[in-house]
Amino acid sequence: MSYYVFHATPHDRARIHKGSCARCRNGRGPENQEEPDPEAWSPPMGTLAEAVAYIELEFPCIDDAIKCPYCLGAGD
Repeated sequence: MSYYVFHATPHDRARIHKGSCARCRNGRGPENQEEPDPEAWSPPMGTLAEAVAYIELEFPCIDDAIKCPYCLGAGD
């Protein structure tokens, strides 16, 4: 399973998604999005821990960084 980080620059937040999530689609974004922003999505990562570490390294000042509530849920 792959994990991706989406970084929303205007909102200064990050979300971790499973690659299979409809909001991620393996780093391509939601289906209704015409052109995915290549700078908004991370490269694929093999574990959730890698995705968390990626956020801590790349976006250390972001306070709003959580797992996607749709694909990872509050308890995952």
